[in-house]
Amino acid sequence: MRSTVLPPPLPHCAIMKHNCANLDHLTVLCMGGSGAKAYLQTQFTQDVTRLSPTQAIYGVVLTPQGKTIVDMQVLQAHDETLYLLHDSTTSAALLQRLRLFALGHDVTFALLAWSVQAAYGEVAARWLAQNDNTPLSCSTDDHAFILAQPDGVADAWHIAASPWQPDDSCAMLNTAQQDQRRIAAGMPRFGVDWGAGDYPLHANLREMDGISFDKGCYVGQEISSRMHWRNGVRHALYQVRLAAMPASYPCDVCSTVAIGRLSSCATMDDGSVLGIARLPATIMAEEQQASRQALHSADGIKLEPLAICCRVGDNR
Repeated sequence: MRSTVLPPPLPHCAIMKHNCANLDHLTVLCMGGSGAKAYLQTQFTQDVTRLSPTQAIYGVVLTPQGKTIVDMQVLQAHDETLYLLHDSTTSAALLQRLRLFALGHDVTFALLAWSVQAAYGEVAARWLAQNDNTPLSCSTDDHAFILAQPDGVADAWHIAASPWQPDDSCAMLNTAQQDQRRIAAGMPRFGVDWGAGDYPLHANLREMDGISFDKGCYVGQEISSRMHWRNGVRHALYQVRLAAMPASYPCDVCSTVAIGRLSSCATMDDGSVLGIARLPATIMAEEQQASRQALHSADGIKLEPLAICCRVGDNR
C-alpha cells in the first residue's frame, strides 16, 4: 500500500461544523492469495472486475438457494489484497460460506480487529480531497482506507488498523443520531430493515448498485436472475413519512389488511417522522394511489411512501 497523509486537525472555527461516529457493528474480513479476486467473482453478486484501489464495490453473498447471507462493501489494496466490510454478527456465517467453495483456490481468510469510523462535514471533506466524491470511491494509506459514502448517510468512512483520533472540535454521534441520519437519507441497514434469508432483489440490490446481471455465474445467481428478467420482484424497501411516531416498531403496515412492515423510524430535527418500510413493489404506481392514501401503521398512524430506497441517483 502506498502512503498518503491523513487530514490535519481542524481549526477552532470549525467547531460543531462536523461530526464523527464509531461504527462498532462493522468488521473487516481480509482475503489474500493470488486467487482471491477471481474466487470472489464466483461468490459475489456484484462484478468484481469493477473493483480497484480507488473504487470499492457493494453487494451480497448468497446461499445456493439465492437467499442473502451477508451484505458487504469490498475494498482492494494496491497489492490486490481484498477487505470485506460487513456486519460483525454475520462474520461466522460469511467465513463458513466462503470456505465452502474455496478448495482449489489460492485464497486465505483472516478477521481483522480494525476500526470503522464515519465522518461528516469538514473532516470528511478533507479525507476525500483526493477523491472524486462519487459513491464508494476510496483511497488508501498504510493499513487504512478512506471510503466515500452515498446520499448523506455519512460523507466518508475511515477503515483502518488504528482508529483515527478526533480532536475536541469533533462531536461524536450516538446510535440514535446515526439512525436518524441514515433514515433521513432513505438508506436501509442490513440486520434492521432486511437481513439474512431475504432475497436480494426484495432488499433493493438493483437500486443499491449491488448486483450485476451480466458478470457471469456466481453461487445463488439463478434465482436473482429469474426474478429480475421475469419481473418477479414482489416487495421493495421504501422511505416513508408518518403522521406521528408509532407506539412501537417493527410493526405491520396496513391498508385493509397488512401489506408490509415498518422496520426503522426516527423523528427528524424539524419534528417530522420518517422511516423505512417493506411494501409491495408496485406501491408507487399511479393505479395504487388509493392504496397509498389508506396506508397506516398497526396502531393507526397514517403512513405515506416517499421513494424507493436507492443508491443510484437517477432512481430517486
